[in-house]
Amino acid sequence: MTSPTGDVVVCDASPLIVLARVEQLELLRKLFRNVYAPPAVWSEATGDATAPGADVLLGASWIRVRAPGVVPASRLGLGEREAMGLAAELSAVLVVDDGAARVEAVALGVRITGTLGILRRAKREGLLAAVAPTVSRMRAIGLRASDALVEALLRDVEE
Repeated sequence: MTSPTGDVVVCDASPLIVLARVEQLELLRKLFRNVYAPPAVWSEATGDATAPGADVLLGASWIRVRAPGVVPASRLGLGEREAMGLAAELSAVLVVDDGAARVEAVALGVRITGTLGILRRAKREGLLAAVAPTVSRMRAIGLRASDALVEALLRDVEE
């Protein structure tokens, strides 16, 4: 299965959890035809059903859990490695925020975006009226994004 137009994404745990916690998980469903998470990512995001956002994720039956055929060797965690392997296998965009994982994914030839990239696309496609309030909520619950990165995003979406 290939995804030359970016209609398939594979998500790492952090973006799933953050989007679920700020009630924006549906953006993935609206932006992409197919949304995947590998088993280790799904376990990390939903293994504790009482963790913030887990209930939202468990109710998102449209997220497909699928194991990759090959898991790249790396010092990264199993979830990130499975996500990279599955994204490569599906020619999908990998939604990942971790800096080291982003570097390794690009080295493997995997296209990447992050949680803020999802917000940018949602704003451009008319799914979000404003990005700034959502970014503020995300940062309040622990999304690590530099001020410079957030300012560049807000300039890009003209906020």
